[in-house]
Amino acid sequence: MGSDINQRVLHTARKGVYKKNAHRMTSPEMLAKYFVDEGKGDFRIIDKVRELVSFSYINLLDPSKSSLLRELDVIFCRNVIIYFDRDAKKKVIETFYNKLREGGHLLLGHSESLINISTAFALRTLKNDMVYQRPVRSKSDCSRFP
Repeated sequence: MGSDINQRVLHTARKGVYKKNAHRMTSPEMLAKYFVDEGKGDFRIIDKVRELVSFSYINLLDPSKSSLLRELDVIFCRNVIIYFDRDAKKKVIETFYNKLREGGHLLLGHSESLINISTAFALRTLKNDMVYQRPVRSKSDCSRFP
């Protein structure tokens, strides 16, 4: 599932067409397997993959919209929380924590971090990036919670 607050961005995402520079880190094999060359440097994701994804308008600060999200394995929230004040950041990050499965990952933009926002996540290294992981409670931890 993909979401945004901007309807124009959602319309573009639903089309699934990307410029060649969006694939600078994509191997030629992956590009050939999952994309169709549309010419003029545009590549369209194949329908079989596009049909697996839905796009929705979700305001991250609206609890009625974020309540639709359940048990996610990974959240990509790139270059979004930099626009929020500290209280809004805390609210969004707490929502993400509650929506992630134990062991799930949160990926933020390179200029974003959870410093002074949350200590609930464990910081992990994934190749060249830092990611946040919702910890898995041990059996001894479970006994402390009703």
